[in-house]
Amino acid sequence: MSQIKASPEAVRQLARDLQITINKLNDISAQVSSAGNVGDWNDAQGQQFSALIKNIAMLTRSPISTLEAAIPRLNKIATALDNYNSVKF
Repeated sequence: MSQIKASPEAVRQLARDLQITINKLNDISAQVSSAGNVGDWNDAQGQQFSALIKNIAMLTRSPISTLEAAIPRLNKIATALDNYNSVKF
């Protein structure tokens, strides 16, 4: 008979690490977005720069929804591991 060797606490730590990563990505995106505020620089170069910065900020945010979706799944896995580990054979 094989046994599951995964730790529910390791899975929960991964979920916490993902939340920290999400927070950091949100902070980075906000910082990048604020860098795109060029004030009165509204010529063609300023508009290109602003568009580029907006694109970078959007790309920074793009993995967030995937990471957010993974957290509840990881929590379910941790609970399943808890339940499995509590069964005595």
